[in-house]
Amino acid sequence: SDVLYPALTPAKFAALNDPVTGVARYDADRAALNYYERNYQPDGAISFPVVTLHTLRDPAIPFEHENIYAGLVAAAGRSDWLVQRSVNRWGHCTMNTTEVLDAFTALEGWVRTGVRP
Repeated sequence: SDVLYPALTPAKFAALNDPVTGVARYDADRAALNYYERNYQPDGAISFPVVTLHTLRDPAIPFEHENIYAGLVAAAGRSDWLVQRSVNRWGHCTMNTTEVLDAFTALEGWVRTGVRP
């Protein structure tokens, strides 16, 4: 793979989200969002490493979506490309920095070494 992930420390992670020096943020086009909200259905045909991270008690996106996605991936015969992780916490995306870094590091290692976490 030609994808390169830098070593991400907590300080670098914070810098990515800095509003002045971090990654630029853009608003999505409303028409595009409307289209995907009505028409997009994942097919599970992934062809690269994917690590998901989800809070178990997410009131906005139920954890059951992880099971649905895993089923789509399995039906496409691509389960070897998917690793799913969860955090036992209430709230939408309430993972802490360490949990996010651990998942990212697992993905980076998988891409770099080919060894599935």
